[in-house]
Amino acid sequence: MISSFIIKNSNIVKPLLNNIGVGVSLSIFQILLCSSHYNELFINKDIILNNFLITTFTYGYDRFRDALSYEASKEKENYSIEKQTLYNAILKNEKFFQIYYNIIFFMSYIILSNHNLKEFTIPLFSTIFYKDLKEMLPFFKPIYISIMWILAGLILPIIWNDGYYDIIKYKDEIISNFLLFYTMTNLLDINDYKEDLYNKIYTIPVLLGINSSLILNNLILFISSILIIDNLNNFNIILLLTNWSFYFPIFLKILKENNQEK
Repeated sequence: MISSFIIKNSNIVKPLLNNIGVGVSLSIFQILLCSSHYNELFINKDIILNNFLITTFTYGYDRFRDALSYEASKEKENYSIEKQTLYNAILKNEKFFQIYYNIIFFMSYIILSNHNLKEFTIPLFSTIFYKDLKEMLPFFKPIYISIMWILAGLILPIIWNDGYYDIIKYKDEIISNFLLFYTMTNLLDINDYKEDLYNKIYTIPVLLGINSSLILNNLILFISSILIIDNLNNFNIILLLTNWSFYFPIFLKILKENNQEK
């Protein structure tokens, strides 16, 4: 029954699976970041549920708006096959996803409010305007995303669990992990270089070029890794290895594609 449902509703399932993938990534990093902070395994089911709601809305709604831009585009061949497939799936069920993301947003808002964390609804609300932000200030995009990941993966869960704001005193911990997320975000921008160039979104890779951006990114990754190693524990090691397992396959893919085009 499940397989037949997926086949019949593949246009809905594909975007939902995409959102789940981001939710899994955030949950993995959240567990590692918080476990590293406490130096013991930290898993909270309510926080993980909220992670999925946050990523489903923030990532999913951004893809929804990207799909609308794709629909209006006259040169769809500039989009990757993967993006075209995703956007077409969203557009075929536009009304469904519009209602779906509104429901997810309000569910997350209610959960945060019930845990006396209303202040975190402000960054959640700001993600509605993320597409406008990346078009007006594209070089700020990786900074904004890294801030969101640090808030959702470290600061929010620790405050949720402890009930106070002492986490903001751990500046080295916040900065090192912020830089870690920054490198990953910037790497994904390098991967989207052609699409951003076509859409005139002047991200750092578009401004600096692919090679210069890769050098800068690897330098920042090295600095963040050194900062994390300086406060080493078992969970920090796993955190670094997990980040590198995400980072280097994409890095090598970009290098290969860039060399083929020369």
